Amino acid sequence: RAESGGEGTGTTVYLWEVDAAPDYPYVLLWGSLGNELAPTLADRQRDYELPIRITYVGLNALSVVGLAKDVREDLNGQRPLVEGWSVGKLNVTALAEMAPDDSVSIPNFGHPLRAVDEVLLQSTRIL
Repeated sequence: RAESGGEGTGTTVYLWEVDAAPDYPYVLLWGSLGNELAPTLADRQRDYELPIRITYVGLNALSVVGLAKDVREDLNGQRPLVEGWSVGKLNVTALAEMAPDDSVSIPNFGHPLRAVDEVLLQSTRIL
């Protein structure tokens, strides 16, 4: 669990799993372990793709839309620095429309809303 935007002022960001009683709204980062592609003649993987899923969860549509807007502005066009790798620019795309999360029930409230984006981190090993 991390907080973006400075302590006490930002959005809670979870990696892979969410606390039993999370603070709303929040962002959940999750995805696959990625794919190694294009082996070299030395049988060393040269390219790597990592799809990262970004789930936005809030108690109302405005909070979900606000989270998505902020994350997209922060990530789109950025090129992460990873030692030994050349990483392409990030492009966040919508993956799942906003909908009630029926797997979660909040007492005296109902179901929070969620939407999912995906960003594909593509990188090439610097040989």
